[in-house]
Amino acid sequence: MRSIPLRVRLTLVSTGLILILSISLCALLNRSANAMADTIEATPTLEIGGGISSAESGTRSFSLREPPHQPRTSVDARRTYLLDSLGYLAVTVLAGFGLIWVLTGRAMRPLRELSEHMATRTAWNLCERAEIPPGRDEVASLAVSFNKMSEKLEEAFVAQKRFSQSAAHELRTPLAVLKTRLEVFRKRSSRTPAEQEALLETFSCQIDRLSRIVGDLLDLANMNEMTLHEHIYIESMIDNVCAELEDKARERGVRLVRMQHADTPSITVTGNAALLQRALADLVENAIDHGGHGIDVELSAAASDDEVSISVADHGAGIEDARKDLVFDAFYRADSSRSSSQGNVGLGLAIVRAIAEGHGGRVSLEDNPGGGCVFTLTIPLVAATRARTEDAACGTRGPD
Repeated sequence: MRSIPLRVRLTLVSTGLILILSISLCALLNRSANAMADTIEATPTLEIGGGISSAESGTRSFSLREPPHQPRTSVDARRTYLLDSLGYLAVTVLAGFGLIWVLTGRAMRPLRELSEHMATRTAWNLCERAEIPPGRDEVASLAVSFNKMSEKLEEAFVAQKRFSQSAAHELRTPLAVLKTRLEVFRKRSSRTPAEQEALLETFSCQIDRLSRIVGDLLDLANMNEMTLHEHIYIESMIDNVCAELEDKARERGVRLVRMQHADTPSITVTGNAALLQRALADLVENAIDHGGHGIDVELSAAASDDEVSISVADHGAGIEDARKDLVFDAFYRADSSRSSSQGNVGLGLAIVRAIAEGHGGRVSLEDNPGGGCVFTLTIPLVAATRARTEDAACGTRGPD
């Protein structure tokens, strides 16, 4: 039954219903007609006499007699009535079948057109949208949903294509450097120890860069396998990140400032401690690399009833509004002159977004009122406590 087209199924079901109702109606009408015929045959015949019994009264004489017995005529009439009823039933069912077939065809035409449109969709023509039929029925709703799905698929394919192109470019650049340096080195007839050392240094730097790219790509691909069962103390995690990047910040002339108040609570969340610390470290490192020399990078945390927000603010040049949504794409750089000389591969913020979304949170970018950018990592509060400093001293400690 499932292999039969929907139009045929609807027509058969509707026609079957009409057939059942018609047979029931025909049976009831025939039963009623037979009962009426029996009553008529059993009723005596009333005859009116032709004579007048009294001239004064002016009355006529009446007489009752048994109806004439005509069995053959009665049976023929009943058979004729039954045959006529069956004929009318057949005509009604056939007319209903044809009418339902036509109406279901007209009603399902938008669905058939949508199905044909869906069958022609490929990765190369996802920009084409299905025509939405007039009205607000289920077919129109299905067409709207299909167009939304096509739009999301188109965005996904575009992002995948851009990611593949960027990844190929990032991998090709260090390979081209290695190949060029090696060819130049081979063409020289005499090679000094200093030249050999320079070649080895170049190879080491480019191999490290390739390793970072491949490692970041693997990390980005394995984000769906993260475990989220560790209790993480946000303040301790911020302190660990500041200690980890203190030397790099000092080399760039950047000062890391831990913003906190006397009544700031100790916030505990449940998640993956290593990944959350990496996300925060990537945000801080991004501010150190791109904020500018001699600036302050400010770190702060705040908790609401259902989430915790960790902000990293710098006082650099900032990012244009049109590019704010793009900075979290893999291999995107707001300034193309950056990163290569600094050793970055353009995957840091993409990994931050993947980590945040893996924890059910988000990462956002806003302008700093004092100039620069504010990156905010927001994570849902699975568990939150407001503990005093003495509570932490009694055995409560953050991640190592």
